Amino acid sequence: ILFEHAPKIIVTSSGTGSFGPAQFYLPEMLKCKRAYVAFTGYTPVQSVGHALHSAKIGEMVKIGGVLAPRFAEVDYFTEFSSHAKYDELIDFLKKFTDIKLVLVNHGDAETKMSYAEKVVKEVKPKKVGILDREFWFRIDPYGFVKSASTKFI
Repeated sequence: ILFEHAPKIIVTSSGTGSFGPAQFYLPEMLKCKRAYVAFTGYTPVQSVGHALHSAKIGEMVKIGGVLAPRFAEVDYFTEFSSHAKYDELIDFLKKFTDIKLVLVNHGDAETKMSYAEKVVKEVKPKKVGILDREFWFRIDPYGFVKSASTKFI
């Protein structure tokens, strides 16, 4: 049903096109000139959503390792977001005492660094980590164990 040419609306969750089920159906959807893809929220520079925003009609876009030509209409609506705002997240964290670890996971590298610094200064947890592909973190039932580089020489 997903790849039949009948009209359809697909509502999907997180990943800005880079993760989850979107990486499987977007390459097919983008080939269709009558398709319409709408992103509701922020699309970071490294995401498929951002690549589609930059791609011209007929230009190739890499999605899940597969190249697909963009013929579909693509739109962006940034007034919708399921994410709490910067200061709302800080206020939420301040409600807890003796925080052992905060892992920052959302946004581009600069945004994550800025937010992590604010968490360190205002919330004062024992440790703050920034999730990306450069480090992995090991957490067990007792909390943070260690982090290590993913770059092996």
